[in-house]
Amino acid sequence: MKTDRLTLSLAFLMRVSMISVLLIFLILIGFIFIKGIAHLNLEMFAWEYNSNNISMTPAIINTINMVLFALALAMPLGIFGAIYLSEYGSKKSKILNAVRIASETLVGIPSIVYGLFGYLAFVIYFGFKTSFVAGG
Repeated sequence: MKTDRLTLSLAFLMRVSMISVLLIFLILIGFIFIKGIAHLNLEMFAWEYNSNNISMTPAIINTINMVLFALALAMPLGIFGAIYLSEYGSKKSKILNAVRIASETLVGIPSIVYGLFGYLAFVIYFGFKTSFVAGG
């Protein structure tokens, strides 16, 4: 009897929490949309970027290109590594245990740290400067 009440109350609190978070999120998105829609115009999406016309289109296209390049590098390594670890690796292997511990540890590191490490490695150490490979 007590367990049922506890379960129901926790489920109710969880629903209230979810609804409040979604409501706050929708209010923030609505506020940004309402305040920002007046400042949008077609010149912001022009194909040419110069000092007179500050266009968002080149930045959007470059962002999509960087994400696709990073995915093309990371997905095969991640998928093949996961297949090896789960299917072919021996449970008693010391290398497999070290890789599992390292991957579980890396999950807890914020992505900005990886970005700073990538900047340090590719831009500073390898000297790629401002390039597509350094960005990806």
